[in-house]
Amino acid sequence: MNQTISPGKLKFTRIAAVVYLLMAIAYVAMPIDFDRVGWLGFVDDFFLFMSAFTLLNGAFQKPERAFIRRQFFLLSAVFFVLCPVWLLILTAIK
Repeated sequence: MNQTISPGKLKFTRIAAVVYLLMAIAYVAMPIDFDRVGWLGFVDDFFLFMSAFTLLNGAFQKPERAFIRRQFFLLSAVFFVLCPVWLLILTAIK
């Protein structure tokens, strides 16, 4: 089953993925940390970065690999949901 992706949508997805990854790197590199729980505070940074990284990886897959692309996008969404869930857990620990 061949699915074609419009060039405009593909270009927008790639630009959004690159911007998202740059923002995730800036969040990880920020000297201000809202969760001061030690090493557990880095888990939300990991989830956010992995969400951006898997989105970027999915956006740059070849058009023939639509199934792999969808898997990367799903994995990115899972990491994106885990990040605020982990932040809620950290606020409950404090």
